Amino acid sequence: METFPCKEAFYKNVLESSMGFDDQWEAGNGFEPSNLSSKHSEVYQDDWYPRIEYEEVKIQALSESNSPIALTGRVVNISQIKSPKGGRNSLVLIYLKDETDVVERNVKDIHDHLRIDTLCTAFVTKTCLDRENISRFKKASTVPFYLVVSDDNETTHLSIFKDQDKMYRRPLKIQQDCIIQDLMSLSTFIHGGHMAISRPKVLVSIKQIGNIKNINTKNGYLDRIQLSVFDDTYDAILILWGDNAKSAERWTPLDTTLLLTDISLSFRSEKAYLTFQRYSMVEVNPDMDIEWHRKHSIAISNKVSDAHKLSLQDKIINTSSSMKTYTLAQIDTMIRSNPMEPVIGFINVLIVKTAKLSVLRSSNNIFVGKCCEKVVNALNSDAECSICHQKIKLFSDSFIIRLLDESAQLLYPMLSSEALIQLLENYKGLFTCYSFKKTNFHS
Repeated sequence: METFPCKEAFYKNVLESSMGFDDQWEAGNGFEPSNLSSKHSEVYQDDWYPRIEYEEVKIQALSESNSPIALTGRVVNISQIKSPKGGRNSLVLIYLKDETDVVERNVKDIHDHLRIDTLCTAFVTKTCLDRENISRFKKASTVPFYLVVSDDNETTHLSIFKDQDKMYRRPLKIQQDCIIQDLMSLSTFIHGGHMAISRPKVLVSIKQIGNIKNINTKNGYLDRIQLSVFDDTYDAILILWGDNAKSAERWTPLDTTLLLTDISLSFRSEKAYLTFQRYSMVEVNPDMDIEWHRKHSIAISNKVSDAHKLSLQDKIINTSSSMKTYTLAQIDTMIRSNPMEPVIGFINVLIVKTAKLSVLRSSNNIFVGKCCEKVVNALNSDAECSICHQKIKLFSDSFIIRLLDESAQLLYPMLSSEALIQLLENYKGLFTCYSFKKTNFHS
């Protein structure tokens, strides 16, 4: 080390003793911005240096001012806005939410790691009243402010936390016996609840996550992803566009729970579709009933019908004194009135829709059974349990998609393996006869 009064040796000695740097660190002259040491980089994923002092405030306490403030929260929506004519960069609208409220922030460059549920802090020097949307936000008890961002990036910045721990900053306010306003079930939302209030909320679990597709729209190419969501009352398809679609890659089916706010509803082929809009919000794993939803999701994923408890052998049906023909509506009424009483008889139905066996075979999902508290999928009716080595009684709940009679329709009925094999043999004969007639007709 050089002797004093060399300034390089002085600054190196001071920084080594105070900051604990190793010997390979090269000291600067102390008069350049790159030589400044900040605790900011110890907490956040960038080396931005705050040049002024910021006051940390809650979003609910915002007011119109020019004082530097810092807002910490999680991202609940990312929307891309059309850039003005001649503009090089598009404007990105980010919604930040802490345990008190929500605020929107405009940025010109989006961080690569910025996704929904990302914990971050917005450093700003000015807050303004959003007079254009004040009436909309007032109805939702949301702060109608937006954050003004300068172009020099010296006094305004968006920093992402290194530690994204859920316990650090939760998206919902934690209260005992807390009642979330405007929260409803998915069934209530779909059957008219979305029109009853201004910004309804639904709590759903994810059943399946699709692949991200690049769709050509009137505004250019945008990423889109479809998610199958459900609760204990209904199921639907959730569609995410743009930068929000990339956030779904971090979510886990049957484990991630979403709290959706102000989403649009549409129907396609009698299926409910939920679309994420500019003013929509999604909170990932909120501190509200998520454990119950996870248990419900796991129960659904491992569920096997209790139909195997009823032995449907030919000799029982032939000797049954209560044998008769039922409609699907009559069976539904009898089961609802007395769920433990078995119903034995006949049904006269039409098979409206079936699945492709090639698809079921590729996913190893023709037959399903349960043994030793373990769900087993198999391609044929001969399957043994890997634990007790006993033959498993298998059923099929995927091939028949819809049954129909004059009273009702039944979706995904469960057939025993013997019944399905017998049905497939009849289908094979019908298909052979149809192919033979078609060949003779063309010849």
